[in-house]
Amino acid sequence: MTEALAGNQEPTMESLDVIRNIAETGAKRTSTFFFGDRDVLAIFLKELARHRNDLTGALCS
Repeated sequence: MTEALAGNQEPTMESLDVIRNIAETGAKRTSTFFFGDRDVLAIFLKELARHRNDLTGALCS
């Protein structure tokens, strides 16, 4: 299985920006806050962006 099929490629900057924007917008709308450990947040957003790349589109509709 190739890395692309296995989902082991790094997410694109575009995907990271989209996911970060969705997270920040959602937090503002719901008056919620991100987890205090920024490293955990970075990993979480990176994995969501990678998932977005693997699916080549939106995470939900």
